[in-house]
Amino acid sequence: LGWSRSPWPDPTALWHSRSAVKGGLNLVRYRNPEVDALIDRAVRSIPDEERVRLFRRIHEQINADQPYTFLTENNHTL
Repeated sequence: LGWSRSPWPDPTALWHSRSAVKGGLNLVRYRNPEVDALIDRAVRSIPDEERVRLFRRIHEQINADQPYTFLTENNHTL
């Protein structure tokens, strides 16, 4: 399983509970109200620094919840 992303990704489709429905992209039906709230704030956040901080918190919580076992992450783009 792999994803590609834009410079400012919107994690709603993959991680928000409202996408955890039949036909949604949240394929493992991941649900966490704290992550939902962080995503909602991040996608509305204007300052880049705030958005980066929120994305880090989202990723930390998803990693802690481990809805998938992540094997690798590339730290560069082609």
